[in-house]
Amino acid sequence: MLGCNDNVTVWNRWRNPETGKDEWFRHILPVKCKWKTHVNRDVSGGTANIANSLVLVVPYSELYRKPQVWAALNAEDRKKFFTLQGGDLAALDIQTAEITGTKPNTEAEIKKSLLPDVMTIKAVPDNTRSAHGKHIRVEGV
Repeated sequence: MLGCNDNVTVWNRWRNPETGKDEWFRHILPVKCKWKTHVNRDVSGGTANIANSLVLVVPYSELYRKPQVWAALNAEDRKKFFTLQGGDLAALDIQTAEITGTKPNTEAEIKKSLLPDVMTIKAVPDNTRSAHGKHIRVEGV
């Protein structure tokens, strides 16, 4: 896909129903992606607000699973496949840090250490049904 030349790491969050705790699965995406900053402008009642958000374009991959399908996989398969959903983390480049939930590897600490090239995923419009340029657009902050 045109302009996709970035490596991206995603940490998928999965709530373990037995422990009630979050478990994280780190994936280096198997396709080159496009990572960019987007400026959001909002004018309301004479006040202008400007904020940055991040946009990630992920070309279609056979290793992608929709969130509901991914969550139903067994632990070994959750390591093989990736998903993109609200609450997951994504970072530019290949990252080796694991999120364990204990210091110094909590979600917040990992995110802080990777700023400004990291996002918490907020929205994931799926464009994999398009005839050309099948991709998933990820938006986050």
